[in-house]
Amino acid sequence: MILTVIVGNTNSRLTFFEGRRQVRSRVVPTSRVEQVLANLRLSSKITGAAVASVVPKKTLAVYRALSRQVRTMLFNSRTGVPLRVHYNRRLVGADRLCVAAGAFSCYHQDLIVIDFGTAITFNAVKMPGVFLGGPILPGAQLMLNGLAAGTARLPRVDFYPRARVLSWQTRPAIQSGVFYLLVGGIKLILSRITGEAGLQSPLVIGTGGGIRHFVRYFREIISIVDQNLASRGLAEIYYYNRRQNE
Repeated sequence: MILTVIVGNTNSRLTFFEGRRQVRSRVVPTSRVEQVLANLRLSSKITGAAVASVVPKKTLAVYRALSRQVRTMLFNSRTGVPLRVHYNRRLVGADRLCVAAGAFSCYHQDLIVIDFGTAITFNAVKMPGVFLGGPILPGAQLMLNGLAAGTARLPRVDFYPRARVLSWQTRPAIQSGVFYLLVGGIKLILSRITGEAGLQSPLVIGTGGGIRHFVRYFREIISIVDQNLASRGLAEIYYYNRRQNE
């Protein structure tokens, strides 16, 4: 059994795998992830662990907290992945390669993963397993925060998926503006990726905490929602590197 830890900007996910079968998973705030790992008592059944982080100031602390208990792989730009990466390896986020590896290992076809996190990333994979990357957008709450910070009178509001575009008050007008900008923009980006990359009827997969706000608007586009895609991909990367070192 192995443990994977995905450290995100807002939340982190701890997932246990028996081979490739997910046993259990837990989401914790990234601000507390080192404390949670330090207090975790791993059983002797855990034979290895893997950490992938997009928060540099947390990466080493999380790795150390886990490696005190079990042999741990820290995902970095030199870590082997079961994909051909057509993207600058020093710059690509670990989470992007994890979701791409997880998706391709399951579905093995042209695909695009949209990860609705603090930022929204598009991650295209083309047969026979070529990672092409894709656009990066600010997530909805980042847009809302930036609008308030950059203007004198517009208020700071929380994200809410408005059913109507038109509104007669400022707060819902901001919410609907950001929401429908993302809905329309995501549809256009998917179309452009498919054409530019020459993807053949790509499978579109949604993941990340923010997907719940958008899934009803993409029922004809997003075929699968999988919140454990990054963890599954990190497990695949762990096993891939273990095989390479045998």
